[in-house]
Amino acid sequence: MCVRNKDYYITVENGRTRRDGRMVSDQTDEEGRFQLPPVEAPYCLVVLHEAGGAVVTGEEFERSGTVTLQLWSRVEGTVYLNNKPAPNQALALHPNISGDGREHINVRSNVTTDENGKFSCGRLFPGRIQVSRSVPLENGSSRYMNTTFVQVEPGQTASVIMGRGGRMVVGKLNLTDDTKGNSAEHINLNIQGKVDLKSIDYPEVDLPETYFIMTREERQRWQQELMQTPAWKEYMKKMEASRGQVTAAFHESVIVESDGTVRAENIPPGDYWLSGSIGDPKINRYTAEWYQNRLGQVAYPFTVPEADKDSDYEKPIDLGTIPIEPIPKLQVGQAAPALEMTDLEGNPVRLEDFRGQYLLIDLSMFMQMENPQAFIDTLQSAYKEFHDTGRLEILTVIVGGGTPSIRDSIYNAVRYFVKNQKIAWPIGFAELTDDDDSYPLKTQYPSLLLIGPDGQVEALQMKPEELEGILREHLNVFPEDQETP
Repeated sequence: MCVRNKDYYITVENGRTRRDGRMVSDQTDEEGRFQLPPVEAPYCLVVLHEAGGAVVTGEEFERSGTVTLQLWSRVEGTVYLNNKPAPNQALALHPNISGDGREHINVRSNVTTDENGKFSCGRLFPGRIQVSRSVPLENGSSRYMNTTFVQVEPGQTASVIMGRGGRMVVGKLNLTDDTKGNSAEHINLNIQGKVDLKSIDYPEVDLPETYFIMTREERQRWQQELMQTPAWKEYMKKMEASRGQVTAAFHESVIVESDGTVRAENIPPGDYWLSGSIGDPKINRYTAEWYQNRLGQVAYPFTVPEADKDSDYEKPIDLGTIPIEPIPKLQVGQAAPALEMTDLEGNPVRLEDFRGQYLLIDLSMFMQMENPQAFIDTLQSAYKEFHDTGRLEILTVIVGGGTPSIRDSIYNAVRYFVKNQKIAWPIGFAELTDDDDSYPLKTQYPSLLLIGPDGQVEALQMKPEELEGILREHLNVFPEDQETP
């Protein structure tokens, strides 16, 4: 047996712990007793025996002082590729032992199919077990595919059949020079079964006029009261049902090679979407920066027909050249896109109206801040210091959405906030859609950005704490006691 605390992980592989010099462990005596040195809470006990195992939290153990083992379970089955038993396929099995206090325990078993595509894996914790093919990639790593789940009782054996009746799907992304990389790590694609989702109307919400001057606690209290209304509960019920449809639909990973070649295996007959995003090859895909800097997206429908004869399974479903829809994005040095707005009185406002001076745009950022007051104080300070130079104007753009009544309540709350805060700069109400020239602005929502006198973008995604320094640098305005660089 061994102990896991917050300082390190425990890996249980094929029913046995992977030894670690930091691991606190012991063996039970003839009566099943053990003694371990003191460990810092929270901790978790992992107990393994030839007959079974257990994972219990420190709280669970301290309530009874005993650990009861569950008999090992077993999973066996057959793996198919192109509707034929597939030999030498690497499989990974992951029992689900998740729960409070068990976050840092990695449990997995590895097994390979025999010459008949069959496998058998024991020493598994009972419960819900994930079974996946582990498919090698060109960069030396691997990806889990054809995942299925099976429920196994203690001491019992469950059988699974993976991939039977499925076909291979291939194609090639139409990559451009800026979307090509040395690998395909910047590309994330998946296949999902088509789902006929019904449109769900957002419930009518009457935002309090004082919403943006409420304290954080007051806003949370209002939101909690909103969620208890019958209309909101009905909306959430429909949303949950819709999410359930999406979750239940077929999902599969897609292998993408550096040249854009796409491959998915064991896709059953049906209608699907191939979808995903192509990021900047220079940015790690597992970061928020990758998502913010995506270069293109894929939304490609296709159908896998029923096979008429066995030989059909040998013929991949070829999608041919798969188009990539570029994602327009705003970049420093580009001309700011046209944007039509109306002000608080309903008069038209255009970005072109501010040519000849710097324009600091608050793109609905204050509405998303946990503390709108502190953010507006920052803008007020910048306005007071730089506006009188005649070279800077500030524009807050409120991005509309929802039903007319929701938009009206938002606008009323904004009007109240502007009056309460004595905001002197203009406020514009705008609609940002996916099919007009303003779309690149939508990719920046919510944020702060700076437009130059010539209408070109000079700074993007500015942080409030960096605002003063950035404005000084661009406007070349410095305190009297500070030399101009």
